[in-house]
Amino acid sequence: MNETLLLTAEKLSLNRDLRFGRSYRGAFVVKNVPAQTYLTVTPQQWAVAQEFMEPSTVPDVLGRMIAQRTCPALNEFYEVILKAYDAGILHEGKNVPFRRHAVRWFVSLPVYLTLVVSVVALLAALVAMILHEMPTPSEWQDYVWGWLAMCIGLSAGYAVAASVLSAGDNEVYRPHFHWQTLVPHFALDLRDVRMASSISQLAAEYGRFAPLAIIATAALLMESSWSLFPVVALLVVLRPVDGLFGRTATLLRRRPRLDTDYHLLFTLNHEPGRRLKIVWRQFDWRATAAELGFGLGWALLTANVIFHLLHISIRATLCDIAYWKMIAPYLVGAVALVGLGWCAHEFWPTVRTGLRTLVSRSQQRWQRWHANVEPTYTEATIRQLIARNPLLRRLDTETQAELAHLLRPFTTKAFRPIISSDESFDQVGLIASGFASAYHRLKSGRRAFAFYLSEGDIFGVNNIVDGHSQQLEVRSKTPVFAFVLSAADFERLVVSKLGAEMVYNLTHKVPFLARLSLCAHWGPQAIARFAQLSQMVKYHKGDVVLRENDDVQAFYIVYEGSVRAMHGSKRLSKIRRGGFFGEISLLQNGAASASLVANEETLCLALSKADFLRFVRHNYYVALTLERISSKRLGRPIFPLNPHSIDAYKFSPVG
Repeated sequence: MNETLLLTAEKLSLNRDLRFGRSYRGAFVVKNVPAQTYLTVTPQQWAVAQEFMEPSTVPDVLGRMIAQRTCPALNEFYEVILKAYDAGILHEGKNVPFRRHAVRWFVSLPVYLTLVVSVVALLAALVAMILHEMPTPSEWQDYVWGWLAMCIGLSAGYAVAASVLSAGDNEVYRPHFHWQTLVPHFALDLRDVRMASSISQLAAEYGRFAPLAIIATAALLMESSWSLFPVVALLVVLRPVDGLFGRTATLLRRRPRLDTDYHLLFTLNHEPGRRLKIVWRQFDWRATAAELGFGLGWALLTANVIFHLLHISIRATLCDIAYWKMIAPYLVGAVALVGLGWCAHEFWPTVRTGLRTLVSRSQQRWQRWHANVEPTYTEATIRQLIARNPLLRRLDTETQAELAHLLRPFTTKAFRPIISSDESFDQVGLIASGFASAYHRLKSGRRAFAFYLSEGDIFGVNNIVDGHSQQLEVRSKTPVFAFVLSAADFERLVVSKLGAEMVYNLTHKVPFLARLSLCAHWGPQAIARFAQLSQMVKYHKGDVVLRENDDVQAFYIVYEGSVRAMHGSKRLSKIRRGGFFGEISLLQNGAASASLVANEETLCLALSKADFLRFVRHNYYVALTLERISSKRLGRPIFPLNPHSIDAYKFSPVG
């Protein structure tokens, strides 16, 4: 599954062969009948899938839901779509073949009666394990009879569970003999239990292990020497993690376990902040208390069986304070290991990504500072450098070849001026290795920081291209190795063919945007697209950029200068270079809750409302970034929106 393609360009449709399970605490299960796949969702999440009743792309659906003010949290929005696509509930219009057909199960068992009998059988087995000594197998016949008892108990359990499902009009799939295990047994596919009511699910789960519990109880009461095997099998199926006790605790949750809460498919949901929110959202004190209680009980029950086999009194051991003092460090260590294992399981994708990023950046910094000799570049590597540049790769092949032929090496040490106001610089450079900073001069003569330059960026573009401010001064921050050519050749080969506006966008706007916190995790294509779509707008001191209670028609980023936010005559805050505003009103389809006035001569990058919404819809990382920042400014999640209200916010710029 290509996540980027699916969430940006693929046209998806809602599968028509669906069946809906019973509602349980605000959630229900949707079944893709042909593929026999399931999805547990809330009505709000299902509303996202319903937007694909007519074939649509994900950006189109997001645009409609924002306009209708029905959009859920964006990470949940994308997760629902990916999970629905993975389950075949959303598809590209292809016919979904049947995975397997259901079978007719002739036996039906009453749900409540089965549940009562099963619970009694399990309780009887637990009491028998506590009160009765565990005989030790002595002959080979004991092992054979114990093994056969396990096979029969598991086979009968599947038959009981299938009979419960049949009574509730649920499907039974794939009856087969599971012989490729240590305990061969008759088995069925019981996944359709997700479609049943909570009582039916409990009856099916407990009924599946009731025959094994009955066999274990009878064997212990008769003191049969083969009783060890069914008892061990029962302990295994009762385990607190992914066993009967664990599933029982899950059914006690106030909030049902949704498919969007685990086995996450959306890549950005593995980021630490979002992952922690999802984990915290799953926390339920009742279910957690039940899981801990079941786990402790299971551990004591297992210890009781083991101590009986070793002919050690468990009561005496439990009362031995010296023994507990001795093993206390081991118990604490075991709990810590379990906790570390859980953290590793939950956050390993995030940790792996972070480590890779850290290693990559460390290697890059090392290479910048410790290159003792001038790097060797062939014409082929120069062409690769050109092909990676967002501006130069737009040139035709012959022009790129001529450009590669004209480029000449250029080196400078750290903290040296590359372009200064004191000396003329009639060349244009393409950085191959190194880090530099660009500055512009204010009318007062003071030097003001503009943006950083690094590998792949272009410097030295002349004043014909930069029509908005003076020529930028550039100073190296590390040793810099670049390729340069004359300004005249650059104008002839690049500016005349691509246009001054595009050259300015991709040589000035892109480096400026790439270093903003807003765009820190945007892809290069998204940054280049924003640079092309945005327009440079100039405001004089005192000009009103946005007026309170007016409709917001653009998203703004301060490129030079600053603006102040006003509520009536009260000054709220000052937005400096790199700050941005307007995104909350655009995402909420609402009016401005504050006036924005230019504090000095100011340049802003402005993106129109239509272009902003289209850009956000087609770039999910951008959408999630803006959602996070908007929620921080509001002091609460911006999504889901209330369809019947326009939310105001106290302006607090983040940038």
